[in-house]
Amino acid sequence: MIRIATIHDVDAMVDVYNQAVTDEVYANCDDVQQPGPAFADAYFFGSERYIVLVKLDEEGVMLGWGALKKFSARPYDPAIAEVAVYIERARRSRGLGIRLLQQLIVHATGAGFDSLMAVIVGKNVQSIRGSALCGFTEVVRLPSIARLYGGAVDMVWMQKMLAHTSRPDRQEPIHPIHIPRKSQ
Repeated sequence: MIRIATIHDVDAMVDVYNQAVTDEVYANCDDVQQPGPAFADAYFFGSERYIVLVKLDEEGVMLGWGALKKFSARPYDPAIAEVAVYIERARRSRGLGIRLLQQLIVHATGAGFDSLMAVIVGKNVQSIRGSALCGFTEVVRLPSIARLYGGAVDMVWMQKMLAHTSRPDRQEPIHPIHIPRKSQ
């Protein structure tokens, strides 16, 4: 079952998020999070446009979660949302992330967003592949831009333009930009 998350889901959300950090399948940072107001505030905005969905098994145990949140690079732009999806380690690579992402896309379309962005660590090929299967296109790859777990990693921005967009000038995704690595 997929349903809208509540504040009561935060502890389980943090557990799943921290698995991504400790397993190095990646969140955008390498900091283990603590349940509480700081984590909740990052995802629960008090706006119906930005939502968090949870995927539960038959017993109500959280298998994963996904969120529409303000785009970190342009948090004041109401036309763009950022997606984030995290799956419990034993349930990864089984299509759960794709199902959550599909539901986020449906909600984002109904909420009037023009564009969705996914910010993914470059070595997380499963997330890149799943996003592509949901219609996201890689638009920017920043080589070795982030320092995570003691090493340099690429960051990938993927974009999905939503069909209902009221901005015809933004119907097609921008062409990918690849920034070359500096020679050592």
